[in-house]
Amino acid sequence: MTARVPAHRAKYIGLLTISLFLMACGVCSCSNPLEGLMGGGGVPENTATDSVEFGDVVTAAGIGNGNTPQQVRNQFSADNDPIIYVVAEVQRIEEGTSLFSRWSRDGDVFEDSPAITAEEEFTDTYLEFHIEPIEGGFEPGDYTVQIYVNGNPGPSTEFTVE
Repeated sequence: MTARVPAHRAKYIGLLTISLFLMACGVCSCSNPLEGLMGGGGVPENTATDSVEFGDVVTAAGIGNGNTPQQVRNQFSADNDPIIYVVAEVQRIEEGTSLFSRWSRDGDVFEDSPAITAEEEFTDTYLEFHIEPIEGGFEPGDYTVQIYVNGNPGPSTEFTVE
């Protein structure tokens, strides 16, 4: 028996994958303070969450220079917000640290972002992950985003889509 992914979910996964790939490319741009972070697939050198020192983790409707959160809030519109960002203030990320975000709606996980790995140490910067709906806007509900560090649960934040 073969499991099938519904067409709307496959489109969502495809666009999310492309968005995250483009985000990772943007993270490697010369103007970004996280230059050197890029998609990683190997085993991270670090194995604990203490390889990152986090500050605030917020959700926002936009990001500015250096991934600074813009329009910070925890309520979004299903129809009027095209992208939702989770932005973590980071005091330090050790080289070799692997990070990804896990997105849940009403308690059910629906997406993990691709992992990114720090190819050098970073200090005093912002790390962002985001989601975009494929068509028709976000589904209303209570959302949670958890950041994972080297496969271990790190900080999380919650928001609502109405």
